[in-house]
Amino acid sequence: MLWGRAGRPDIPAVTVGEVTTTISTIAQLAAAVGEPSPPGPPVAQAAGDNIALLDAWVAHLRVFSWEFLSAPSPSRSRTFRELTVNVFNPFDLLPAAWETGEFPWHPEDDEAKGAAFSSHRELLAWAVGVGKRWSQFVAIEQDAFEDGRVLSSPRGEQEWEPLLVALRWHSAFHYRQLIEFADLKHVARPRGAVDVRTLIGLTLPEDVF
Repeated sequence: MLWGRAGRPDIPAVTVGEVTTTISTIAQLAAAVGEPSPPGPPVAQAAGDNIALLDAWVAHLRVFSWEFLSAPSPSRSRTFRELTVNVFNPFDLLPAAWETGEFPWHPEDDEAKGAAFSSHRELLAWAVGVGKRWSQFVAIEQDAFEDGRVLSSPRGEQEWEPLLVALRWHSAFHYRQLIEFADLKHVARPRGAVDVRTLIGLTLPEDVF
């Protein structure tokens, strides 16, 4: 894998308000600063937007308390410890899946994995690591993302491009819930976070929860 052979390099970043976002694609840079992205392949847009969404989620994790993250939310009483795992776990698995063709994501296990984190610091460190590895991976491998690669998964075969597009929707959907729940609880949020309304071609349901 090119990213691995390149030594898993660090890549540039931009800071908007209180949110620092690593930069791997033009689309992701546009998302980070709240500007429309130039036209490009859907897979490049999805890869870049996913980086921006993960970075924004991490920025919120840094300021939210463990009590807030552990509280049942209106999203079927799921906690944001569980939803952090639910959003980040696919991106933890994808770099290896790109190499092996196997994408062993079992969302039904996310609740137990979220509950297994014993502290805010532990959950944050895991999420930061996942986001960094995904961003570095995209920076190295993105030129091959349109090669039609297909992954095996517990939910059947998954084509790489539609999978990244679907995960963008999934990440944005739960990120909007995170923001809404913070507002419902009158919890301060970091300035400069991604606004999902700026993500091109993304349509979310009217109901947040």
